Amino acid sequence: MSRCRYHRHFRIAFLAFSHAFFSLKNGKFKGSVYGTFVILMTAGLPSEPSDNELESMLLYVSVTFFTVFILNIFIGDACLQ
Repeated sequence: MSRCRYHRHFRIAFLAFSHAFFSLKNGKFKGSVYGTFVILMTAGLPSEPSDNELESMLLYVSVTFFTVFILNIFIGDACLQ
């Protein structure tokens, strides 16, 4: 795949997870987009789990998917360059 396609996958995944968290947080921008960026880039989870089970499940799935698939593609691509 070309490098441009990797960037497209990154943006699509990030925007999809940001939109999902935005919807779960009732349209609060700071808690959704900024929080999603911090969580996905650092692969860190909050110290306290959310009371909302759907939010917790989305958090675990998004961090796992993003770190295992999306970030590893970038690392592999950078090593090939």
